[in-house]
Amino acid sequence: YINRMDMIPVVITNTITMGKDLASFLYDENASVLTKLDSLREDRQDFLGGKPETYKRIHEGIEHLIKAGFTEGSNEELRLGASFVTTSLTLDETPKIWRFCRDNNMYPNQEALVPRGRALTELSHLTPTSAQLNEIKRKLLKIDEQEYGYTWLVHAPLTGNGCLQHMYSVYLTT
Repeated sequence: YINRMDMIPVVITNTITMGKDLASFLYDENASVLTKLDSLREDRQDFLGGKPETYKRIHEGIEHLIKAGFTEGSNEELRLGASFVTTSLTLDETPKIWRFCRDNNMYPNQEALVPRGRALTELSHLTPTSAQLNEIKRKLLKIDEQEYGYTWLVHAPLTGNGCLQHMYSVYLTT
């Protein structure tokens, strides 16, 4: 319906149930997809995802999206992005995740750990300091400027109750 209304559907998912048919359907319907990818290490992703085989299933879903064509085209036409939460557990690999996204023609979306769900109860001890988050944002900007030719403003992380994009979002293009 959204596609028929000449708008771009945006699907936010962890991709653990993303099969070949669904990936093809979303591609054919002109959707953009934002997946989760909190770690490139299996043990960390499974821990952060709260279930065994989270890593494996996320990567299988990403592969289905790539094979469906989501990473084809120029950087201005990106249709696949990866949202990843930087924790004290993943600070060291955040630049690797960023490069993984850039190298695979995926939009990188780095986020801070916000007090929701397991992050409020089981994972709150993994919240990086403001200084650590500021430093990682500056590292990511430096990577983009020096390696990929992008520049952008360093923004403060979400405040208050955190991200509510699952409740309402708008995706604007020029």
